[in-house]
Amino acid sequence: MNVIVKVEHTHNLVSLQNTLLSLNPAFIFEINHLKFLSRAAVDFRYPGENADQEEADEALMYCMSLREKLKASLGNEYFIFK
Repeated sequence: MNVIVKVEHTHNLVSLQNTLLSLNPAFIFEINHLKFLSRAAVDFRYPGENADQEEADEALMYCMSLREKLKASLGNEYFIFK
């Protein structure tokens, strides 16, 4: 059975995780990593602030980890970012 969940547009990954937790209580990700990625999604995307190499490496590591956890939680057939 497919479940459709309406999610508001946001860069707040903590909020998105809370939505996912309501569907799959086994899914949990480090809150500080989600907050870092949420901030990076906005601050480093627009002019004014840039990530240094350490921040970029950290963001990439968190993204890769989050992606793998999402794939494991949701299954590859539902994961649209291949």
